[in-house]
Amino acid sequence: MSARRCMLFHRDFRAFTGGHGKVYDWYAHVVAHHAWRASIYFTPESRRDDDNPWIAAGIEPVADWQPGQAQALFLAGSDWQAAAGASPVPPVINLIQGIRHADPAHVLNGYLSRPAVRVCVSATVADALRASGRARGPIEVIEAGIDVAALAALGDAAPARDAVLVDAIKQPTLGAAAAAHLAAHGVVHTLLQSPLPRTDYLRLLAQHAVCLLLPMTTEGFYLPALEAMAIGRAVVVPDAVGNRAYLEPGRNALVPNPQSRDLATAAIDLMHDAAQRTMMAGAGRITAQRFTLERERAAAHALLDRIDALWASL
Repeated sequence: MSARRCMLFHRDFRAFTGGHGKVYDWYAHVVAHHAWRASIYFTPESRRDDDNPWIAAGIEPVADWQPGQAQALFLAGSDWQAAAGASPVPPVINLIQGIRHADPAHVLNGYLSRPAVRVCVSATVADALRASGRARGPIEVIEAGIDVAALAALGDAAPARDAVLVDAIKQPTLGAAAAAHLAAHGVVHTLLQSPLPRTDYLRLLAQHAVCLLLPMTTEGFYLPALEAMAIGRAVVVPDAVGNRAYLEPGRNALVPNPQSRDLATAAIDLMHDAAQRTMMAGAGRITAQRFTLERERAAAHALLDRIDALWASL
């Protein structure tokens, strides 16, 4: 049996984000493939505590960043800055998690001219890349997955109290305004405006009957709403473009206009209607079952099986 090829990952890990979490999922997918192994390099500024999933898993990073000696590279976001001038250039997988890559005014757009096999977390992201005409190399879609079983177990173990969680980490001003409306109507709520460690954040989702989640105006996928569905909580979330991959407005979530009053009203309606809340939470759990990590891993492995052919097509 031939030796497994090594794919080198790069991360500047200052705090847990959904983007880091998805890169870690891909690291695990590569390790699980019969023909591949993986290594990870962290910048000197990276945190190395239990909120870093690689550290939590006991994975030892490599000491030096040597992309020119790698057999393959996995890059996401601004990782490209560290890969400049790598020679010889190995096969590169570029994970694209946001629509902003297609925006000519964004710094990430400049990296699209570099050769890579680009993997988009949603069809919406892939459509934006293709429309830009900037991407050099094939564009693949592998929808983001989540650990559905673990999230469902968390929801079962932590019964929700009759309260609303307002996740305003990405939209603190909008979230504060929505929380003020909730307070004016006497609705018990928690306003979250700063990031939490991963386990604390998921536990907070599970502790609330209704999760009012505020993504940026445009997201590539937006995992928190799908995670809340998997946990079994009723979701209120505005349209963020990428979350259309799983949203079914009125069935598995309420999708109001991104105005504080409209968002709060939707959450209040769910708090006052236990039957609708239960129906929506159940529909959300069914939706989440379509986005498992196992499904994502199978698609990732299929891509790895043809990575050389894809790279040769550039």
